[in-house]
Amino acid sequence: MAPGLSVDNLDFGKCLISGAHLMGLDISDRVASKLGTFHQLLLRWNERINLTSITGLEESIEKHYLDSLVALREVGEEDSVLDLGAGAGFPGIPWAIARPGLQVTLVDSVVKKVKFVKSAIASLSLGGVDAVHVRLSGDPLREGLVPADCVVSRAFLSPIEWVSFALPYVKKGGRIVLMAGANLDVQEVEKRALRLGLRLGPVRRYTLPFSRSVHLVLRFEV
Repeated sequence: MAPGLSVDNLDFGKCLISGAHLMGLDISDRVASKLGTFHQLLLRWNERINLTSITGLEESIEKHYLDSLVALREVGEEDSVLDLGAGAGFPGIPWAIARPGLQVTLVDSVVKKVKFVKSAIASLSLGGVDAVHVRLSGDPLREGLVPADCVVSRAFLSPIEWVSFALPYVKKGGRIVLMAGANLDVQEVEKRALRLGLRLGPVRRYTLPFSRSVHLVLRFEV
């Protein structure tokens, strides 16, 4: 077994809460425990099917979990989320764990990843959360997807492409959340958004606690 695969929930929880503290995030014991259970499921499935190449404890915590949770602030009081190109469940599953009652639909075109996410949803008893196998084409009606209050993706498309692609999937008055690296050309993305009638909110810059990588999260109002 590769280094980092054997991680118990106590080690995971301590590392998660320590990293969260460095980022100014408040994570309850309940959330830490559920995220730890999800992480164990991810590692077990990953031994049989390729879900993620990131398996080390600190790298997983900051790149999968903390990077997801910090962006949850941009959802605001919205009730429903579409996570497009959700892969192994990020950020949608951490969001659903951290905010019970949030209606989250995770969408991916890879069957094995959707099967994993469905299994995780059932194991974690996440009500109001679903995973859907769809090859996205920008036509939610044809794809059987209902536009949501908030649409998010971590790595489905380039930032420039994402803003315009996401628009049909979000309700009027809703939000598009963009997660990106520090080298993002924010001005270019904002120009594209303005042409689409979108308004860019404050750009939030944050530093991951272990690698010290700088990331950005942007919110566009529809």
